[in-house]
Amino acid sequence: MSEVNTVEYWNDRFTKNWDERGGRQQSRSFMELLVRSLPLHVAAEIVDHRLELMDCGCAKGDGTTVLVQRFPNSKVSGFDFSKVAISEAQATYPDVDYFVSDFLTLDREADVLISSHCFEHLEDPLRALHHLTRKARRYVVLLLPFRERFPGDSEHRWIVHAQTYPETLGRWDLTFRAALPPIPVWRQSQVLLIFEPRKLAGRKRAKLLSAGDLDVVSQLLCIAVSLQELEGRVESIAQRSSRLDEGEAVEPSSWEGHALSRHASASEGSSSDAQEVGDSPMGVHPEPSSRE
Repeated sequence: MSEVNTVEYWNDRFTKNWDERGGRQQSRSFMELLVRSLPLHVAAEIVDHRLELMDCGCAKGDGTTVLVQRFPNSKVSGFDFSKVAISEAQATYPDVDYFVSDFLTLDREADVLISSHCFEHLEDPLRALHHLTRKARRYVVLLLPFRERFPGDSEHRWIVHAQTYPETLGRWDLTFRAALPPIPVWRQSQVLLIFEPRKLAGRKRAKLLSAGDLDVVSQLLCIAVSLQELEGRVESIAQRSSRLDEGEAVEPSSWEGHALSRHASASEGSSSDAQEVGDSPMGVHPEPSSRE
């Protein structure tokens, strides 16, 4: 296989296992989260002024269609540097304008440029961001994995932290950043960043969340999701226990069976538990790459 993150590599990935590894569902889920998390004034401006949207690094176009559905009065397009991905996007969603380009050679403009889980793959993300600000008339919106746990995804060149992206970039400012919770297709933290031209940002814009507060909020969101999952598992155990008390035969769920087998191994003096030290705090297995 070609070197990771080259055009050849992604053409191969899109051909062989993008669908099988959940790439389409990731694209949809990430874009749905992004749209839900937009500040109200940004979403309202898109709707009221019918701002033109462009999905940057759209893969096979599944996330782009979320934009079409959520903003039906806006013109929506999408690009990717993979001809394989764009060809399939055009075949699957013929009513959307898809075209081949990369971040550094993009020659089209739109009001809002949106990129979901792409910049962590780029060799020079700041240069790409700077180029996008030249092609966006109103906003550049980025959704990124945040504080990714070591060792990180093998397809990611960068692990994003609170200060990875500057608060000023030429004549553009970072005017919004928010920590977003893990979701089923990416069980780690995420961050939403919005840049806009300084001359259009307005004097009464909301105070930008500090880098330190962003880290704290991100950790709290992960804890909250973990507690919700734990509560669900406790409830499941209680329900199964009740059914067993009534004499009903109940098959253990996959995670319960895993836990029981580990307990049995430990009782027999097995060292299998030591191999589980690297399990994620969320108690889940690693998900497929988040490349959009």
